[in-house]
Amino acid sequence: MYAFPILGVLAVVFGVLFLFSPDTLTRLSEWFNRTLVNNDQAAFRNRKIVGVILILAGAYFLIVSAKYVFR
Repeated sequence: MYAFPILGVLAVVFGVLFLFSPDTLTRLSEWFNRTLVNNDQAAFRNRKIVGVILILAGAYFLIVSAKYVFR
């Protein structure tokens, strides 16, 4: 159950980065490409849609985890 708040916060952070700071995401992407795996450029072409979806998913994760914590 601890994964939901962590996933929620990460999704919101990356959603905000997609919407308001794509340059930072590009630098992070270049770093991850060297260390982990290649990413998909389609996410950057549709960054506004991806950002909104990530923020909504993060909010959902946070709401669901808050319901279990505060019942």
